[in-house]
Amino acid sequence: MAFFKQITEKYETDRDAICLLDYVIKNSYCWNAPGMLCGNIEVLWAQIKYYKRYYGKDNRNLLNHYVLSFDTCHYEKDIEFHTILMCANMLSRYFYEYQPIWGIHLHDTHYHIHIVTNTINVRNGKRYHAGKGEFKNFLLWLANELKDYHIALLGVTYYDERGHLKYGNVPSNYLYENKNPFEYSMNEGKGI
Repeated sequence: MAFFKQITEKYETDRDAICLLDYVIKNSYCWNAPGMLCGNIEVLWAQIKYYKRYYGKDNRNLLNHYVLSFDTCHYEKDIEFHTILMCANMLSRYFYEYQPIWGIHLHDTHYHIHIVTNTINVRNGKRYHAGKGEFKNFLLWLANELKDYHIALLGVTYYDERGHLKYGNVPSNYLYENKNPFEYSMNEGKGI
């Protein structure tokens, strides 16, 4: 199951922002900044900072940071790299008006996508706000997008013992989470 979270750390100085961008980009297998001039980290940060100054909102938290993680040791062990790349592009389209910068990190235990965004919308200068309701709607949107790749989103969707996508949390007494439906059908009637 995939897991999406917002990193709650605040990035309040230029140094904090540059260190975050450095971490996301330099530790990435690949990265992109759609809609921006790709260059070194200072060039990317200058583009984000430009909109902050233009709208007079270059104080407080400077960047938002999110992570979409895949369980590549278990449930998504067969996930192909192009699927992770598609997920990164999908997230960047969602956050497009906030100058997204994403990087794919390939750790041994899990692959994950870091996405960093400006806190200011480049079209209207409004700060990004996602209260509990908006965040829940975003997670539902993300779960619906991930189902096209047969990936469940923890806390939003799961696959039952027959391989059908279900909405909601996995029930605590549910014993067959993500069980291979072909194994299940082959073992029916065999006392297994």
